[in-house]
Amino acid sequence: MSHLRCHLLIGPPASGKTTVALALQELLARSGPQPVVLSTDAIREELYGDPATQGPWHEIQAVLVDRLMQAVESEVPVIVDATHARRAWRLAMTQALELPRQVEWVGWWLTTPLETCQQWNQARPIPVPDTVIEQYHSALQDSSFGPENDEGFAVLNTFDPSALPQDRLLPRLHGVLTSQAIKISHARNRTSTYELHAYSRLLDLERLFYLISLLSRFPGLEASDEQTEKDLLKLCNPLPISEDLAERATSFIRFYGECYADTEALRNDLTWLTEQGFTEGIAIRTGLCVPDADHRVESCLGCRPSLANRETFIRIMTLIRHVLQNPLDHPREPQQGNDRTPPLYAHLLEQLVGIPGSYQATWTDTLHKDLKLIRRYGLFQAKPARHGYTVGTAILTKPQLLELFVLVRQAAERLQDPSAQDLKEEFTKRLKWAGYPIDDIKPVRDYAIRAMVSRDHVPTGSLAVETESAKLEEAIVEGYPVLLEQYQDAALFEGQLPAVNAFRVWPLQLLFHNIGWYLAYETFTINGEPGLIKTQRVDRLQLVSVERALNLRHSPEQRVTSIERLEKLLEYCGGIFFGSEIEDQLSLCSDNLETRRSQLSTIRFRCTEKIFKFVREGVQRFPIECTRLSTHLPTDTWRHRPNIQATLEPQAGMSHPYPVEFDVPHWIIGYGREDGDVDLKRWLFGFDGGIVIEEPFVLKDRRIWSAEQVLLAHRQTMASAD
Repeated sequence: MSHLRCHLLIGPPASGKTTVALALQELLARSGPQPVVLSTDAIREELYGDPATQGPWHEIQAVLVDRLMQAVESEVPVIVDATHARRAWRLAMTQALELPRQVEWVGWWLTTPLETCQQWNQARPIPVPDTVIEQYHSALQDSSFGPENDEGFAVLNTFDPSALPQDRLLPRLHGVLTSQAIKISHARNRTSTYELHAYSRLLDLERLFYLISLLSRFPGLEASDEQTEKDLLKLCNPLPISEDLAERATSFIRFYGECYADTEALRNDLTWLTEQGFTEGIAIRTGLCVPDADHRVESCLGCRPSLANRETFIRIMTLIRHVLQNPLDHPREPQQGNDRTPPLYAHLLEQLVGIPGSYQATWTDTLHKDLKLIRRYGLFQAKPARHGYTVGTAILTKPQLLELFVLVRQAAERLQDPSAQDLKEEFTKRLKWAGYPIDDIKPVRDYAIRAMVSRDHVPTGSLAVETESAKLEEAIVEGYPVLLEQYQDAALFEGQLPAVNAFRVWPLQLLFHNIGWYLAYETFTINGEPGLIKTQRVDRLQLVSVERALNLRHSPEQRVTSIERLEKLLEYCGGIFFGSEIEDQLSLCSDNLETRRSQLSTIRFRCTEKIFKFVREGVQRFPIECTRLSTHLPTDTWRHRPNIQATLEPQAGMSHPYPVEFDVPHWIIGYGREDGDVDLKRWLFGFDGGIVIEEPFVLKDRRIWSAEQVLLAHRQTMASAD
C-alpha cells in the first residue's frame, strides 16, 4: 500500500528553501497530483502584508495546520517551506499532529554554508538580520539535536543547493527522488524487528526524558528556596500556580518545545514513573513494565530511535532509575584490596547486573553509548545530589541537606549515636563528592548535652559499638529476638539485680536518655503474649546473638502494639523506669480511664516563688491531665502561664505558698527509702530547700533520710580529718 508522502524543508533563512520547494513541486507534479507548497513567509505576507512581519506564531501556525489538514484529507502531497531549525519545531509537524490519514514525511536538510546564506540574504528584497541566520544555522549544527531520521522522517535527505549550478538543480533533485525508495526500504528493515511500546516515538521519549530531568532537579516542580525559584523562572515566568503536578510540568516543559506540552500525556508519564519505582526512596531492583504501543505509535511511518525497541528502552530506563536513586554511590577512593578507584562504568555494571532487563557484565561499550545518549537531556548533572536522591522523595535543597548533615554530625559526636556515626561518615563523603563546603559549617543550633559514655572506652563487644549496634538495629527492624548478656561490672541502682545468665528479649527501640543510649526491650514471650518492657544502657550489654534460628519473629502488628505501649509508659513515667510487673504496665496503658488511674499515686509538694517558676515551665514532664499547679497570688506581678492546669489554691504568707501535684505510676515513687525512680529523686531533691514534700509519706521520709545521710557522711568525713 502506498502512503501519502509529504516533504519538510529544513534550513536557515536564505539557504535556498523556496527555490528547492518550487523545484520539488515541479518534479513531483510530473508523476502525480501537484503538491501544495505551504510557506510560512507567504502566510505572513497574506496575514500581515509583509513576509518579514513575524506576527503571533499561533496565528501563523493555525493557518499552516489548517491548510495542511485540508491537503492531506484530499490526498494531496504537501511541501512545507519553513526553517524548522529546532527539533521541537520539526517534531510538531512529523509526530505531534493528528492528521486525517497516515503521512510519510521526507526531510530535506539544506546544508548551505553560513557565509553563502548571508550573501543570498543581502540579495533578498527584505533581508533578515544576520544574527537570526547565525542563530538558526547554529541550532541545526547541534551535535545532539540536529536533524535526524529518528524524528519521524521516512528518509532525511541532506542537500547543499549552493554546490550546484542552477541548471543542475532539477536533475540532482530528480536523482535523489529516484533513489529514496531504496533508502526508505532499508530504514524500515533496520527497525522492522523492534518490539514497539508507548515511548517508541521520539516525541514521547524526549518528553519523558525532559520530565525526569525536571523532576530530578526540581522535585515537585516547586520553588522550595530562593535559588530554585530563580532557576525555575528561567524556564517559566511567571511560575505556574496550579497544584496539579501534571499542569505544572506542562508549563515548565514548554521551555523545551510546545510539542512536548501535553498535559494528559505528562499525567500518564508521571503515573508510569511512580508505578515503576522512580519516585521510591530506596533502590529498586525489579524489572520495568512498559505500556504497549498505541495508535499514535503505530501510525508513525518514519524512522524510529533505538529506544523504540522495548528491550533497549527497558535497559536504559533501568540505568536512569538506578542513577537517580543512587547518585553518589560510586566510590571516589580506592577500595580495600585495590590500588585504583573503579571507573564509573565498571561500578555501574556491577550494580546493574542482575536486574531483569538490565546490562550484562561485559556490556561496557553499550553502557558508554547509553550514558552519552541520555546525558544530552540534562540527566546526571555534575552535582546530582543537590535536591536529593530521587525524582519524588527526599526532596531536600542544598541548605536543607547541609542542615540535616549538621544534625547527623551532632548526633554522632555529641550524643555518641553508633548508627549516626556510620551515617555521618557516609554523609560526609558523599557531600564532599558533590562539592558541598561541609568543613566550614558552624551550626545555628547545637546540643549542650552530650553522652557521658564514650565509644572509645566501652568493651569491644558492647552494644555501644557501631558493628554491634548495627546488628541490633537489624534485629529490631526484622523483628528477631536477641540473646543478651549484662557485664558483671555494670553499675546497678537500688533494686536492680545483676543478670547472671544470658537472657532473651524482643528489642524494641534505642532511646537517648539524659546521658546515654538505652535499649528498650520486651521480655521474651511466645504466642503473642505481652512481656514486661524494660530498659538498660547499651554499654552495659553484650549481644550474644540474633536469634534467627528460632524461626520466631515479632509480627509488624505485634511490634506496633509493643511500641505504642512503650510510648505510653514514657509519657506517664516521665523517664525510663517502667516498674517490674507486667500487669501494672498493662493497666497503666489501658484505654479505660479508671484502669489507668488505679496505677497512679499523687505526689504533692509546695514551692517557693523562685522554684515554682521553674516547675510551671516544665509542664511536659508528666501528662497534662496528671499535672495540677497552683494559681497565682493576688500580689504576684509575674505573668500567669496559659493552658496549664492551674487549679490549686496558693497559701499566702507561707514560706512555700505554691502547691503542685503530679499523678505518677506507683512504682515511680516506690515503697522504701532506697527504691523508686532515680530520675524523680534527682529532680525533686535537686531543688534543695525550695520545696516541701507533703505526700506521700514514703517520699517525704525518703527525702529527709537522704538529707540526713548526706549530713552524716560529711560529719564522718570531717571527724576523720580532725
